[in-house]
Amino acid sequence: MSVYIHGFYNVSFDNVILKLLSSHPGTMFIIDRDTIHEKSNITAHDNLIMLDFFEIQKCQYPDFAIEYQYIDPAIVKKMEQFEPTILKMYDRVPRFTSYQHRKDVYKKHLIFCYNLIVKSDLRLFVSSNINHECFDYILYKMCTIYSIPTYIFFQSATIPDTAFINDSESDFSITLRDRFQELLRSTEIPVLCQEYEEYYLKHINVECDNKPFYMEDIRKPFFGKILKYFRKRSPLKRLFGRIKNLFVENNRNKRIKKYYASIAENPDFSLPYIYFALHFQPELSTCPMADIYVEQEYCIQALSQAVPDDVFVYVKEHPRQDFLYHGMDFYRNLSLLRNVRIIYTDFPSKELIEHSLCVSTCNGTVGWESLFLGKRVLLFSPIYYMHSRNVLSVRTVQDCTIAVREILDTKPDDSHLIEMKKYLKAIEDTAARVVIDPVYYHAGEPIDIPQNNIKIFALLDAEISKARV
Repeated sequence: MSVYIHGFYNVSFDNVILKLLSSHPGTMFIIDRDTIHEKSNITAHDNLIMLDFFEIQKCQYPDFAIEYQYIDPAIVKKMEQFEPTILKMYDRVPRFTSYQHRKDVYKKHLIFCYNLIVKSDLRLFVSSNINHECFDYILYKMCTIYSIPTYIFFQSATIPDTAFINDSESDFSITLRDRFQELLRSTEIPVLCQEYEEYYLKHINVECDNKPFYMEDIRKPFFGKILKYFRKRSPLKRLFGRIKNLFVENNRNKRIKKYYASIAENPDFSLPYIYFALHFQPELSTCPMADIYVEQEYCIQALSQAVPDDVFVYVKEHPRQDFLYHGMDFYRNLSLLRNVRIIYTDFPSKELIEHSLCVSTCNGTVGWESLFLGKRVLLFSPIYYMHSRNVLSVRTVQDCTIAVREILDTKPDDSHLIEMKKYLKAIEDTAARVVIDPVYYHAGEPIDIPQNNIKIFALLDAEISKARV
């Protein structure tokens, strides 16, 4: 049997991988590494096949793949349902501009993944993140077709040292839901661990700025930006290509940004409104996690149709969004909706939340932050806070109409304070207290990396042992 491990690229995880190799000598490990960004200390092992993820993304497969020439058409047919999402996912790769180019790459990956699964007797697929970078998503979805168990981590963007473990991009722990409902039935107020208690007190404090660390304005020095290209493959080619593109892209980006500013306004808090915060794109939160709502205008159109005549929809672009992605027509079409108002990107999101009737999002952090402030959330796609009683899952105009009517007919109270404490307790009891993404090493308190690795190894070791049975 074999196990495929995707991610865990940072060298800090090398010891986890090496320990897995020695603990399961009868298991073949297929591991991809992002060699363009990270160096690895892992050398050859008898039970290891190392793949270069960067090269595979370009359809440059290892030598043994020369025998991979065929695929069962029945598998192609079953994968057809995922094809639109996969082709949309190539928005992340600027050079894949045409439909045919994306389709050709997709077909090559299909053949490689099919043969890899069949010929390696794959029994388990592990990923350090929800799969969203094309090849990994294709392999993951094909595993689901073959009923191969999948073990996928999702690092919380705001809750310290917390990762959710899922079977898919839409499965956010039935155990979390059940534990939360159990806590709701109890009259006792739960006791949180120190880290979660501090987090809770900070987030219920309306005076506190709870902006996620990744929203901080951290700008790399100019020469630091240049230096990063020399750590990558073909550095000069990539650097000069980027410089060339900047002249074209920057001018167009500035035009669209200027247009956005021309139609944007400060919010009028005397009007009743729903606040919709646009997601940063392209990113996994919308592709694949939001399904059809990767096109965020569908959410806003649904809200626009659902609200009463005297209620507005305030839309604010993500502060870090590249305006090239959405384009001028995107903003123009939103501004033409009778009850939609475009808000300046630099207007504080917290103020927009506090004065709103409710908040709406595909699955963004803005929804989680809103729950601490006593606001209800209209949620278009699954995410870890979806089980809260103050979250209303919506998919259609009718869903939105019913949800908005319920919100308008309900008087707010302070019950959210206890509910959010119980929700955090449910997360504490069911999620993995680990850091899977090194970007989050310094998001909160300093991380004990060796101890963190011991926890990760224990999780993976148990899952691999289960697959071997």
